[in-house]
Amino acid sequence: MKLKNSLKIFSLCLSVGVFLTLPSFSEVSFTKGKVTIPFTPSITIKDKNLKQKDKSEITINFKLEEQSYIYKESLNVSFDANSNIKNSSPIYPKSEKKFDKFSNHDKEIYSKDFSIKVPIQLDNAKLGKNEIKVKDGYQGCSLKRGICFLPQKKELLLSLDIKKWILM
Repeated sequence: MKLKNSLKIFSLCLSVGVFLTLPSFSEVSFTKGKVTIPFTPSITIKDKNLKQKDKSEITINFKLEEQSYIYKESLNVSFDANSNIKNSSPIYPKSEKKFDKFSNHDKEIYSKDFSIKVPIQLDNAKLGKNEIKVKDGYQGCSLKRGICFLPQKKELLLSLDIKKWILM
């Protein structure tokens, strides 16, 4: 009887210990001794000096560690509501199909560095220097570490200098 109770307590402690470590995988920055996320997004724009109603294109670049991948279906891009930017659908590069051992299904993934292009148009953006917040969502796995990460949201800042549009 004591052995059964001891095993139940041990199982409970083990379950709680595993549960308490899982939320740390959802963090983008980790403290010493924990796992780092193997995906690094960055952002660029074709032209930083734009006029109020100009069209341009932003590029979100992803650097991936070896033996890691991002699910194509998890990718999303959005702009801060106050940015006065209209965006079109993102343009994704060709992905690869892979049997995903974590989900037990075929998935479209990116296993090498890649870039997403997003056509944009300024919509009466405020004049002068602007910091535009671009929210980037993604999820992926690391084969080397044998884990999948919870969905990530990263806020990327885009610096623009908006000039007045003059009709001639």
